[in-house]
Amino acid sequence: MEGFKGLNDVTVPLRNPTVLTGEFEGKTSLLQALMVWRNGLAHWDRWNQASAHEKDEDRAVDPLKEARVPPRIANMFWPDEQTGSPFRVTVEGCTATSGAPGEHPSDHHWSCGFEFPYASLDAEPVNVSGIELGALSLPQFSPAGPISGLAVHEPLIEQAAVKGFLDQGHGSAVLRNLCMQVLEMPDGSNAWEEIADHIERWHQVRIEEPMHIVDPSTIICCYQDQLGVRRELITASRGLLQTLNLLCLIELNRGGTLLLDTPDAGLSRSTVQQHINLYRYAIRSYGTQIITAAHSDPMMLWASSDGVLVAHRESDLPQKLLDEGLGETARYISK
Repeated sequence: MEGFKGLNDVTVPLRNPTVLTGEFEGKTSLLQALMVWRNGLAHWDRWNQASAHEKDEDRAVDPLKEARVPPRIANMFWPDEQTGSPFRVTVEGCTATSGAPGEHPSDHHWSCGFEFPYASLDAEPVNVSGIELGALSLPQFSPAGPISGLAVHEPLIEQAAVKGFLDQGHGSAVLRNLCMQVLEMPDGSNAWEEIADHIERWHQVRIEEPMHIVDPSTIICCYQDQLGVRRELITASRGLLQTLNLLCLIELNRGGTLLLDTPDAGLSRSTVQQHINLYRYAIRSYGTQIITAAHSDPMMLWASSDGVLVAHRESDLPQKLLDEGLGETARYISK
């Protein structure tokens, strides 16, 4: 990142999983920068596919609308409102390519960056190497944060609108819609049965399939508690809602990238450990990439053993974990 929200020449290693920790703003900034980079790639892709007439009439997709970020807020990504300096976000990756018959697959390294002029997400490609822009498929990013509480009534809305709520950090407003989307997948019944089994094993309640009431449009999602009493999802514990939200996102984003902003906030150590098992399941079964900001010890230990733990400086890590040698394996942001 060069100039994004004032972060100059910051390089962050990304593996699977990647856990960002520490008391600094860079954790959320990285998640935002990845979303902005993807939107730059999406806008460039759409602009290249637009007809000459559409370009002349300026009817191509507005990148600020594509990012679902109001211009007044998007302007705050830039480092200096007075000079209007651009910022750059570059992502380097590695794609496995199949070789000739009898040969082992090889890793193909590439780099792709975008420069964003002030007050616009109309990106220009920079630092592109090892790949043609047209050959770089759009990554499937799904941002998510903690679930704080459900609405009493939740209507059925379009998938694009659901994504808009998720992009803006309002996952609790569309949790029932996520449940409906899972059920409507080609193998939705099996996927929902797996979700129900996970919930029953960890929270000792049985969640039912969601139902859509047409008039007025309302999604009903209930569960049976330990006494067999049928209750609406709004009465469920925060831990159960967090688990359900994570299970839905994993099923709906198989093989994509989950960007999670402190999903361990307010959860017990045992629930956090259960979620780590889910992350491992998603990585192993679907090839999903997990990039998350977190503060709990189990998340840091998991990243240190399975992927990469990223902090601003060594002092950001708990002393107990430093005593266990975690500081030697962690990576620190270079400026």
